[in-house]
Amino acid sequence: MRDALRGVLWRALRWSSPLFTALLIGLASQTAHAQITDPPPDSARLPEDSGATTRGLALGTGSRANALGTSAVMYNAANLPLARVYHVESIFGYLAGEGAYTLGGVVADSVSNKIAAGLSTRAIFGGGARPYDGWDARMSLGMPIGDSIGIGVSGRYFSLTRADQDSSFVSRKGFTMDVSVRVTPTDGLNFAALAYNLINRNTSLAPTLLGGSAAYSFSDRLSLGADLLADITTFDTVEYLVGGGVELLIGDSLPIRVGYRHDTGRGTGRVTGSIGYVDRSFGVDLAFQQTVTGKEPGTQLLVSIRYQVQ
Repeated sequence: MRDALRGVLWRALRWSSPLFTALLIGLASQTAHAQITDPPPDSARLPEDSGATTRGLALGTGSRANALGTSAVMYNAANLPLARVYHVESIFGYLAGEGAYTLGGVVADSVSNKIAAGLSTRAIFGGGARPYDGWDARMSLGMPIGDSIGIGVSGRYFSLTRADQDSSFVSRKGFTMDVSVRVTPTDGLNFAALAYNLINRNTSLAPTLLGGSAAYSFSDRLSLGADLLADITTFDTVEYLVGGGVELLIGDSLPIRVGYRHDTGRGTGRVTGSIGYVDRSFGVDLAFQQTVTGKEPGTQLLVSIRYQVQ
């Protein structure tokens, strides 16, 4: 199974790696010219939905500067080369009280090649406050520049349609891309510059977000991180997603995380957290996100099972 997964991942990488530098240059140019556009037609301004890992959900806005492995695939491809891992993760998500759930998987490989890579896929089954069905897929590439800098790019395709005929949701599909740069000035300290959905699809589910993240790790036991992202396409004015979290490893096998996330555009605040178990070859996590202010759906749960090949 490991060899088959690795073969698929690196065939995709060999096909796309000649485009890596060109994509970074082109997308950086788009970032420089990003500006506020007309708000998307989503009448409810549905919250951003580009997938999450249990670790990322538990740490508020993701603690993206020190995202590793499968979390780097989803949040910060520039971090893929930071840790030599080969992880395969399955993720199940549930939106309590809405009858909506997701099924997905992520593969991260920073062992097989100098350019680290990851793939993710996800199926979305909507209901209630998530009035859309669909799927998405992502490929992420990360490359180190010396010992202290990394660059990353992710390409994502999504297709979302109305979950029922009573919904006013406008179907959306298309390709978009993210870029990131990570700087590590000293051991344990990471800074990241982040840009998401640079190809604007005019939907609040995939807004153009620009911002940064900072994180510090004390050995392998404790880490702190914070993120600030500016949403420049969903509302009439720029609004912000801000938050962060704390991650603690008790013993060698019990990761505990807590965080907070605030969305100025929707006026929502959410507390987050997770508990899990990890050893050299296996990991499992249960994460939650609970709305404490605002009108968005109250409770979101994610469960992941991770196979750590290396």
